[in-house]
Amino acid sequence: MGGIFSCSSYKHEKRDYWLKHQYRSVSYVDTNKLDIKVKSYVIDGAIAKQKGNYAMAIVNYMLALQYDTTAALLFALADGFHWLGNHNLAIEYAHKALLKDPNFLPCYEVLCRSYLHLNDIKNATIAVECLVKIEESEEMLYYLAGLYDYQKSPLAKEIYKKLINKYDNTAAIDKLINIEKTNNNYENAEQILYDALQNNLGNFRYAMDLINIWFMTNKTDSIVSNLDSFNANFNTDELETMYNYIIVKLTNSNVTENENRKHYEKIINKIDDRFSFSQILNYSAGNYAIKNKDTARAKTFFNNIVNAPATNPEVALMINRILADLYFNTKEYAISDSIYEKIIAETEKPDPITYNNYAYSLSIRDKDIYKAFRLSLDALSITPNSPEYLDTQGYIQYKLGKYEQAIYYLEQSLQYDNTNYEVYLHLAETYMAMDNHQYALKVIENAIELQPNNQTLLEKRNEIEKLIKK
Repeated sequence: MGGIFSCSSYKHEKRDYWLKHQYRSVSYVDTNKLDIKVKSYVIDGAIAKQKGNYAMAIVNYMLALQYDTTAALLFALADGFHWLGNHNLAIEYAHKALLKDPNFLPCYEVLCRSYLHLNDIKNATIAVECLVKIEESEEMLYYLAGLYDYQKSPLAKEIYKKLINKYDNTAAIDKLINIEKTNNNYENAEQILYDALQNNLGNFRYAMDLINIWFMTNKTDSIVSNLDSFNANFNTDELETMYNYIIVKLTNSNVTENENRKHYEKIINKIDDRFSFSQILNYSAGNYAIKNKDTARAKTFFNNIVNAPATNPEVALMINRILADLYFNTKEYAISDSIYEKIIAETEKPDPITYNNYAYSLSIRDKDIYKAFRLSLDALSITPNSPEYLDTQGYIQYKLGKYEQAIYYLEQSLQYDNTNYEVYLHLAETYMAMDNHQYALKVIENAIELQPNNQTLLEKRNEIEKLIKK
């Protein structure tokens, strides 16, 4: 809910603003015009109030009231009753003061405070409306807008707009945006933010909020079209945060490949040499490049991380694994193998992920199959129930012609995770090697249920069906 206060938090959030009247209220009584006796009561009352002795202050003001009934003295009593916690009497004396002088502004403040303590938001609002009508100020306009906002009144928007246009009040911008968002009026929130940003191009928070709204309303084009403006108006640290947010959102989005590629080049080109040492941005950009099948750029971004000074060893390990996989996918096997060898040689703690990935990389190329076998067993010795590691060992056993052993490991893998189509494919290939084509067909059908449009699986099923027909 919007609003600048609630009754429960009022004492904490707004006391400082009103507290100043505790010390100034006596100044509304012109003691020079009072006789000596009244003057003495008023001064003693003011001193007692400043010391926090509100009861004694009220006693003195009551004694003075026998000789003087000005609005100022009635206000002093109202203010004293308020601080004493007797809000009904505070309201009574504030109204008496206003009968004497309808334009006595401090009385409206006392009324507002007292009504708030009594949870009477409606009358508190009326009090501030009167005050603003007599003498408008930015502070009281904002307070009035907050009261309207608390009551979900449409008048809150009007006041916030006035605060923005007349006083350039940035807090009002935030409140108005929050109202529009709460009501799902994202087009209005977007326009408010856009206008605010035009008037204050360096406001990073507005820019990030605007980008977030553009994502929520599927306006990626707007983000891309404003990148040059952002680039010109924000510093490197701010741009690092902004670009990382944009790239992560796009990487995790469900947009089509064509739609993603539409903006990819314009966005990725912004990640230039300024950010070469930003690990988080290079990591996000690397994943974004992978999603867009840009392996070359992905390598550049991930290499920036491992080549950066003082890279955390665990981060370097993770990135090197990614790089090894990227080079494998581009058939740069020598580089891929050298990265795996470097990890194994330089990492103090055994890394089963590297062992397994390297083993699978070797086995799928029919290279150093016995080395692959040992690496796979090393991985399994550390994490024996890993479905991925069991699959790798099963595939290596298949490559070695040990089909019964292969079936054992592959079926073990499926017991822990039966959602990996590649395990079914490896199992089907093993049954095919054993001339058990009927069982191979059954297994491949299980894989196709997981991925009905997978061309590799469909071709493998056709191959098995032809073998059965022979």
